[in-house]
Amino acid sequence: MKYKKYLVYGLAVIAVLSFIAVRTSLKSDKKTSAEANAKIEKKETAKNNEATSTKPSSDQNSSAAKPEENKNNKQDITMVDTKINDIGNTSGNLANFALFASQGKWIYFSYPESNNSRICKNLYRAMKDGETGLKLISENSGIISINVVGEWIYYIDPDNQSSIYKIKNDGTEKTKVTMDSAYQFIVVEDWIYYFSPVGLYKIKTDGSGQRPIIEGNIRSILFVKDNYIYYSNIDTKATGTQPEYCSIYKVKFDGSDRSKITTDNVMQSIIDGDWIYYTNVSDNYNLYKAKIDGSSKAKILNMPVSTFNISNGYIYVSFQSGEQNINNDIQNIYRLKTDGSNLKRLTNNTTSRLSSVSTIDYIQYIYITDEYLFCTVSSQSGPMLYRVSLDGSSEKIFGN
Repeated sequence: MKYKKYLVYGLAVIAVLSFIAVRTSLKSDKKTSAEANAKIEKKETAKNNEATSTKPSSDQNSSAAKPEENKNNKQDITMVDTKINDIGNTSGNLANFALFASQGKWIYFSYPESNNSRICKNLYRAMKDGETGLKLISENSGIISINVVGEWIYYIDPDNQSSIYKIKNDGTEKTKVTMDSAYQFIVVEDWIYYFSPVGLYKIKTDGSGQRPIIEGNIRSILFVKDNYIYYSNIDTKATGTQPEYCSIYKVKFDGSDRSKITTDNVMQSIIDGDWIYYTNVSDNYNLYKAKIDGSSKAKILNMPVSTFNISNGYIYVSFQSGEQNINNDIQNIYRLKTDGSNLKRLTNNTTSRLSSVSTIDYIQYIYITDEYLFCTVSSQSGPMLYRVSLDGSSEKIFGN
């Protein structure tokens, strides 16, 4: 019995010690689990903080804006254009003294200074409608013969020896290109072809490499095509009873292979494709056309033309006054196909019309851009710009 009593006490002690050991173990496991959870939570917090941190990771650095992109964002991105001219203006605009030129989505132009004047003042740029994004590029009292190639605008300044100047399309870096006088010119890539009082010349757009092409009494440059310059030459100067007599010629860029194309007395002339269109002084300023080699000559309009321009298979004309004209109409623009068919009035300018366009006396020059005709017009209130859509559906007058 005595031993049995000790055995019971021993078992009780063992039970108590086991309970204490289990409790201690549970506390230790709970502490270990808490520490582990704390470590995991700490890691997750650090990971989240790293993910939301403003400090860029290596991936963020690779997609960050480049310096060139940041620089471009500070520039006038509206001037970025995908289309760059190789030739500074069209033959039709050159034939109207090139007071308008276009490149891509932009047009560059000058306002007429006075009625019956070929000289305009100030140089502007705008989008194709002539209004959106309008900006004064350069203040000039006189500008003619505008050409645009790339980021440069070229023009003649009559108030500075009629020299050719260039200026960037943002109005900076105005530079004199020629020291001698120029009456008209055309830019082809990095060359300028111009005529002076003594003949036809060429010069690099940076002002270097000037050299003569041919001597002569040049009246106008028509265009450049297939390494030839087409131009009108004064064969016989005007006398008291006879007007000057001008014929169309072509010559290579190096001055070789000069040949005469037409024998008619030509006033205004335009090259469009493989055809030359011209007003024939010998036939009352009626409109003719001929192949650029002089063949297939034909009269396409039996009315005295004052000025004209060509675009996309259509000729846009205004008429001289006279009984042979349509009701002596010199206020409107007419349109016909290049084969002479489908003549119709494009605008509706009459003295009885209650509109601002009723103030137009006559059309001076016609310029064509991608979407509009822009005309310089004479009026009792002074010179104005007149915008007409190519189909005649809309029109607007811009005051000077």
